Amino acid sequence: MKLQVKGSLFLSTLLLMTLLIMGIVSFYFLDSSLRQKANEDLQENTSKVKNRLDGFILNIQNDILNIAQHLDRGALQQKRLGTIEDFLRTAFLSNSRFDNGFFVLEAQGTLVVDYPATENRGKNFAFREYFKRTQEERKPIISSPYRSKRTGALVITFTVPFLSPEGKFTGLLAGSVDLLRNNFAGNLRNIQIGKTGKIVVSDSRGEILCCPDLNPVIADLRRTFSEVIKKGLPKENRGLISSQMAGGKPYVLAIQTIQATPWMVGVMMEEEEILAPLKDLRNRIFLFLFITLVVVMAIAFWGMRRLARPIKALSESISHYKGGDWEEPPGLIERRDEIGELGQSFKSMSDLLSRTVGSLTESEVKYRALVQESLVGVFLIQKGRFIFVNPRLAEIFGYQQEELLSTISPLDLVSPRDREHVRQVMITRVTEEERLIHFFWQGLHKDGSIIEIETMGTSLIYQGKMSIHGTLMDITERKQAEDALKTLSLRDELTGLYNRRGFFTLAEQGVKTAKRMGVKMLLIYGDMDNLKKINDTLGHQEGDRALIDLSQILKETFRESDIIARMGGDEFVILATNGSGDPAEKVISRFKKTLKDHPFSTNRSFPLSLSLGVICFDPENPCHIDELLSRADQMMYANKLEHKRVTGN
Repeated sequence: MKLQVKGSLFLSTLLLMTLLIMGIVSFYFLDSSLRQKANEDLQENTSKVKNRLDGFILNIQNDILNIAQHLDRGALQQKRLGTIEDFLRTAFLSNSRFDNGFFVLEAQGTLVVDYPATENRGKNFAFREYFKRTQEERKPIISSPYRSKRTGALVITFTVPFLSPEGKFTGLLAGSVDLLRNNFAGNLRNIQIGKTGKIVVSDSRGEILCCPDLNPVIADLRRTFSEVIKKGLPKENRGLISSQMAGGKPYVLAIQTIQATPWMVGVMMEEEEILAPLKDLRNRIFLFLFITLVVVMAIAFWGMRRLARPIKALSESISHYKGGDWEEPPGLIERRDEIGELGQSFKSMSDLLSRTVGSLTESEVKYRALVQESLVGVFLIQKGRFIFVNPRLAEIFGYQQEELLSTISPLDLVSPRDREHVRQVMITRVTEEERLIHFFWQGLHKDGSIIEIETMGTSLIYQGKMSIHGTLMDITERKQAEDALKTLSLRDELTGLYNRRGFFTLAEQGVKTAKRMGVKMLLIYGDMDNLKKINDTLGHQEGDRALIDLSQILKETFRESDIIARMGGDEFVILATNGSGDPAEKVISRFKKTLKDHPFSTNRSFPLSLSLGVICFDPENPCHIDELLSRADQMMYANKLEHKRVTGN
């Protein structure tokens, strides 16, 4: 892509990103403002509907209490039902709110008188929720909605209990209200809030009492109200909920609790109506951004074309440069801007390059002479092949220089164990922060023997291609000497067993391995019983011989993979796998018998014996090695005391 196009696109993109960020920020604040205003309006409308229903319910409660107060209790007790019926008729005709009628129930729930209907007299309604609650709570209640057996309408019932002077429940007066008539929720159908605003009323169970023209979303509303009932409303018994209703339309629903009831009233409105102004503004902004982008790109292309003309001339002159004197474009160096400075810099570089090429040619001759006589191997690798090796490198691996340059790959000189590691090092591009590579690996001599190699290398560009240049040394003898010195530091000089340092070095790793493989282990701590007597009676040389013989018995008894160590003096410790899972007592008994019957022991004036402590432990519940040693030492000490008690020594 040419500079003219790049520059134009850069400027256009920069402006577009600026405008987009401004637009996104504007959208965010506008969206927040619109949502806040819509939410406030929804809450306000919900409050109006709530207050309307609060007043209606309060009036109904006052009416039923007033009717109950004027009802002739004496006539009711004397069963003068005609008097009660006349009273209920008068109350019904003078109070249109109780459009489903009045009725009186006795203490057992039997309906004794009602108006305007009379066909239910003598029937028992103790099963009704409103009867049970009034009987239990001894106070006026508002029932949950239910279907009237007489009319089939959805109704609620307001009750007032009859109580004796002693507070005993003797019956109740009830007034029934048809929910969907204009007296209660029915008149909410005619209220219009915006284009999509709807009023919803729910009872305490989440059942929808009023939801005009929203049959497709009844199930979603029931689920929404049920969740609100479970979780509870926020402070002040009001809340806002965003919900995805049936048909995929998102709604915002404002909810408040109706006074004196566990019911809730909500006003819902489609988000599309709330955000309609934002959608219109977004379309206008997108159109503005598109027009602005087209204009800016046209201006940017024109400006960048004028700017790129002298740069193009400079680029063409450089592409034709073959060394020597550079022929610059006319008038380029005389320019007093950055392009003129760039031309002057290239002319200086071309002059310097001519002088440098001569110096490099001379330096290369000297470098090759030095490398040929070097005491370390020197190599240059390109595309996975040697393109240069000095005589010392060929000597280290037992090859001729010609073989390494023609038929032998660098990886052929690496042992199979380290071949993949060395291959990864070769193909990995060295970063600027880590240009020098220093690592150790095992090489493969031409005769098949393994040699230890130390390498230092770096990446460079040679003849225009990425290459690896480095040196290597044969450190086999040094490695062998170091390994021998490490081995001696972990072994007991007299017995050849591991010493205390060697035990702790290997034991930690042994416990980790056992845990990983799920193998049970034994820790055996032993103290040689007769070493002091042998030293005092036969001399320390014989004592050393006893320690050596005992060490040999331990080596013959336990596996090569077990860790056997002399901890110092006459103390020994063994960390062994316990594949059979035998208990400690059985292990001690079996080992002591082996020790007693061994020829090293039976042919001595003082038989070889050990006081032992054995810990069987599960690697699934491992302890620290110091804790295991302490517990085994305690068991060994107890075993030694028992041995002294039995033998008297």
